[in-house]
Amino acid sequence: WLIVARKSPCLLGVHSSMMEVLASLLPQPVQVPDQNAIQTAMEKMRKSTAEAEDKLADILDPKQAERLIGLILQREGVRAVNSKMVATKLGITDDQKAKMEELEKQSREKMREMFQGGGGEEMREKMRAAREETEGKMKEVLTAAQKDQMESLKGAEFKFPEMQWGRGGPGGGRGGAGAGRGNRGG
Repeated sequence: WLIVARKSPCLLGVHSSMMEVLASLLPQPVQVPDQNAIQTAMEKMRKSTAEAEDKLADILDPKQAERLIGLILQREGVRAVNSKMVATKLGITDDQKAKMEELEKQSREKMREMFQGGGGEEMREKMRAAREETEGKMKEVLTAAQKDQMESLKGAEFKFPEMQWGRGGPGGGRGGAGAGRGNRGG
């Protein structure tokens, strides 16, 4: 927490801008998701993430940056290569990046088709299987050395809290995380 105490204004600014972009991705209650709007929002999110990573690279010392890369890998798995920091650390080539982007594009199209078929447990299972299939194909694009490095960079396991989506967007209700849910401590 020493880093937070010393650098919290910078980190809070990065966090706030990321949360604003994330909140803008959520469809409004009466809004039907438009594929062009979704694509635009995804591109905005990628750009915002890249900007945040550039800021973090200036803020964090090398040890902290390496731990952040490990946490991204733990959270995202092979899809973490979309992170500029992770891709740079693993030495992902432009050819590998293009192949993985194509795999993700195909996966999004497949997911969209599944989503059009309705909801339910069966659809969720099919989508989970499709994600796993895509991740397997993405791993095949990596070299053996990159796969080994990816595993070693993960570091000590971290248990991430589950994201809670409420009426106020990520984190819960209008009063912030935990508001109105009886989380009063003590």
